[in-house]
Amino acid sequence: MLPGVRDDEIFAPVVDYSEDYPNAEGEPLGYVSYAELRSGCITLNGRQIETASISSYSKARIIAGTLKEWIEAGEFELGNPVQLLPSVESGIKFRALKYRPVES
Repeated sequence: MLPGVRDDEIFAPVVDYSEDYPNAEGEPLGYVSYAELRSGCITLNGRQIETASISSYSKARIIAGTLKEWIEAGEFELGNPVQLLPSVESGIKFRALKYRPVES
């Protein structure tokens, strides 16, 4: 079995979705671990803030297990792409993602 990364080793930025995020402005309000997020409460700037998941961790584990079984049994095969991603020649312009390094 491959070694995994624990929830207390994965950090996510806390962002202001009301103003900063849609305008691609501002800096993260802070960083919290997945373990903190899953606990149901984080502390940010001295305030206790309740958290809730928007997905089911237990159902995700069941789905991942099923997919693993299918792959190991050779029952899950990738098909040809439905549509290719656009090339540089397509003329489509994308907004660049703002790189924000994680502070350790």
